[in-house]
Parts: sequence; C-alpha cells; structure tokens
Amino acid sequence: LKFYSAGTTNGQKVALLLELLGLKYILRPVDFRKTKENKQEWFLKINPNGKIPAILDVDSEGNTITLAESGALLLYLAEKYDVNHKYSYASTDPLHWEEVELLFFHASGLNPAQANLNWFRNNSPEDAKNIERFNDEVIRSYQILDDKLASNGSGFLVGDHVSLADLIALPHARVLSNSGIDVSQFKNLEKWVAKVSDIPEVKKALAL
Repeated sequence: LKFYSAGTTNGQKVALLLELLGLKYILRPVDFRKTKENKQEWFLKINPNGKIPAILDVDSEGNTITLAESGALLLYLAEKYDVNHKYSYASTDPLHWEEVELLFFHASGLNPAQANLNWFRNNSPEDAKNIERFNDEVIRSYQILDDKLASNGSGFLVGDHVSLADLIALPHARVLSNSGIDVSQFKNLEKWVAKVSDIPEVKKALAL
C-alpha cells in the first residue's frame, strides 16, 4: 500500500485512518512547489486530477488499484481493512448512512467553503463581500457539526466511537481559527477536537 500525500489537511484525513488501522504503508511525499510532482506524468497516471491524497494498492488477485479523493479513500480503506468496524460502521448498520452523509456534507459544503474563505482572506482581503459570504457559510457549517455533537452526546459525530465522519472533519476543524473564526463559539466542537486529537495514532498521523 503506497500513500501519496503532502502533509495537508486533505492528506491528513487519510493518514488518520491508516494509522488508526495500524496498516503498513509506504508514504510517498508529493512536492507541489519546487518540482511540481503533482503535474508530472507519473503522478497524473495515479490521479489525473493532479491532487493528493492518492493511494496505490493491490487486490487479492494481484491487480493494481489507484484511487484518489479523501472521502473515496476513507470508504475504500474502511471497506477493505476495517473488517471489525472499529473506525467505521457496517453498511447494514443505520449509522453507516449517517456517517456517509457527513462525508458528503464535508466534501460538498464545509471543505470548499473553508478553502474559499482562506483564499479570499489571504489573496483578496479587500473583497469584503466574498469574505463575509464564505465566513457565514463556514460558521453555519460548523454550527451543524457542533449541534450534531451536542445531540449525539457521545463525544463523537456518529455513534459511540471514532468514525470516518470524525476523520474527514478533524484536520479542518483543528485549523479553523486560522480562517479568522472564533472557535470558542463552538463548545462541543472544541471538546471534540481536543478529545480526538489526543489519540496517539491521531497525533502520529497529524505529524506526518
């Protein structure tokens, strides 16, 4: 199992599950700046979109599998390697669909909004309209997660243990203050970030 990453929040999502599952893998850092490896032919064969994270794996029949996109990678790794569902929920469990719903919520809403907010704050600080727009959307999205944590009551987003829903959201939540957001307004989120970040395997993954 080969893992292509660059130490970004998107890469961390997959690193978290790899470490929690205790999988043996080869980490291949991808240089986005100096050599622009993500645009080189060899990497585009792995992910034509030229982005990390991505993996190269081999199935039981020896066939090579290449896959990208954080949410897809989490689902793939959970399906293949988390057979006891320590960090995911079985497709027959109603909680599975709650977990999947949050994966898509993050990929289609929260992540893009936070990325856009960061871009406008850093590259177009005079664009008050778009900064306000994405600032409001980020706050709204994190309030949904905060409310979810409050209603669930277990300290996790879904069910009673760490799941894919937690792993896809944690890296971005940890750096929310960098987006100019007052994190103290999300009391449940703050506790959740501290709790999950304190897991030894999580600490290791976040340091990659």
